[in-house]
Amino acid sequence: MVITDTTTLVKSKFVQSISNGNLAIIWHSLFGYPQVISLDLLGVINQLVTPMSLNDLLSKYDFNEGVQSFVDFMASKYFLVTEDCDERSILRQAIATRDDALFKGDMVTNFSLVISEACNFCCTYCIHFSNLGVSGRLHAPIKVMTPSVAEKSIDAFIQILHANGRDIAGLNFGGGEPLLGWPTILHVLRYCRQAYPDIQFDFSLNTNASLITAEIAQILKQYRVRVASSLDGDQSANDKVRLSSTGRGTFLEITNGFETLAQTGYAIDGFTITMTEDNFLLINTEIIDWAADRGMVEIRLDVDVIHSINIDIQSLVEKISSLKAYAKTRGITVHGFWSRPRENMDNSPLEVSVGFCGGIKGNSI
Repeated sequence: MVITDTTTLVKSKFVQSISNGNLAIIWHSLFGYPQVISLDLLGVINQLVTPMSLNDLLSKYDFNEGVQSFVDFMASKYFLVTEDCDERSILRQAIATRDDALFKGDMVTNFSLVISEACNFCCTYCIHFSNLGVSGRLHAPIKVMTPSVAEKSIDAFIQILHANGRDIAGLNFGGGEPLLGWPTILHVLRYCRQAYPDIQFDFSLNTNASLITAEIAQILKQYRVRVASSLDGDQSANDKVRLSSTGRGTFLEITNGFETLAQTGYAIDGFTITMTEDNFLLINTEIIDWAADRGMVEIRLDVDVIHSINIDIQSLVEKISSLKAYAKTRGITVHGFWSRPRENMDNSPLEVSVGFCGGIKGNSI
């Protein structure tokens, strides 16, 4: 919107604000754009609860240049609008445009292969087998993707990328435990490089790390496969919830896998911790120190939100905040799904595809 001296503006009915007595945060409940502003500038916004021209507004202030710049910015983010502005219609159009691109596959950049539906672990909080409707995980048949199915799937994915002029492909190996289907993974790595030399592949692997051998580690390094894994605290915390298929603790199996990668010269730079009612009190700064001593720089800290109903919110917030603050002193960044609401608020649906996951955003298959 171009603002002139005679443009009549009004405060959007979707503007929200909160103040601590010194500063204010304002945001648009449809479009996001959170901003920290002074109380004086909040007063400028509130002057426009009734329509007013820029000339009339500036006549109320001595610092006209600063106010005009602020008003221009507020209008560009729809905090201030003209009386006939239909913000919901603008949002509907943005969503329709995004959905059109989504259903055409225009935004697809990543593809995930479920290599194995089986897993050699039996974590207490795992929802994978519940999703599959498998009642007896310990006796479920091992279902592994065949190389031919993987090839056909990749061909279809690359066809979408080619149609949209893309030459970078994110390809993830997931499961279950994908390393139970290592021959298929190895076949895919070789196939992608040989069949599609025009595509730059960004390979990644979600694994519990227990099956990583020196040979596997070397190939992961060769193909620059980013390894994502989990370790639910130190040994006492991890072995409460992250169990093998026979009910044993898995800390040593996981860390042996990490060590094998490190010895290959391909150490992971972080891992995910899941907190549950069983290990919540056992997760402390020791796991941060353990990671820092091994040169790691990132920890994803998540909560089992399905079963952890007896952890009160205040204790949870204090735990996450204290671990995040301590990790920062050790050079480690802590993040998790608990930061997603802020991320979604920061990212306006007018500018990016906002969603909980890559599928909703239209980036992933």
